[in-house]
Amino acid sequence: MQQQIRTIAAATQPERSSPRSPARLDTFEVDFIEAVNTYLLAEGSTKHGALIIVLVFAALFLFDTLRAVNAHAVQYGFVGLSLAIFFLLLLSLSEHIAFGLAYLIAGSACTMLITYYLRYVLHDTRRTAGFGAALALMYATVYAILVAEGSALLMGSGLLFATLATAMIVTRKFDWRQFSAGIRAE
Repeated sequence: MQQQIRTIAAATQPERSSPRSPARLDTFEVDFIEAVNTYLLAEGSTKHGALIIVLVFAALFLFDTLRAVNAHAVQYGFVGLSLAIFFLLLLSLSEHIAFGLAYLIAGSACTMLITYYLRYVLHDTRRTAGFGAALALMYATVYAILVAEGSALLMGSGLLFATLATAMIVTRKFDWRQFSAGIRAE
């Protein structure tokens, strides 16, 4: 993201220089350095944020399906809203404090809120703690992807592949036809 532009120009020399004429510059140099823009980082986190939202809903769906939690649509909605508010918090905080600190505060607040709420949805402290730790790890991973400019695509693709592989391995013995039949019977 850092861009430098150097410009060197020669000033015209007068034909005659008098002792009273001011000294003239032969060359000058200008450096333009583009600072890291908070809005660009917030935009990048929003783009990668879809990854967090999909992963959280996929994990909640797996808990719901494999452990028969029976989470209600409203509970999914509350979790989704808290994930979406993360981006609003991040943007509004980053206008006043450093982006890294804003990301830490917004991510921590949303992780704690979701973990607290899911404690009552999942009815299991150990699973809830694991879910909260996984959510914190997801936020940390997205932050690492944001600050690793050159390898962001590789890191994001690797994370998506690892997530898909994990979901496929965890559900490899699950009978989806029986699950579909159970939904239709209800």
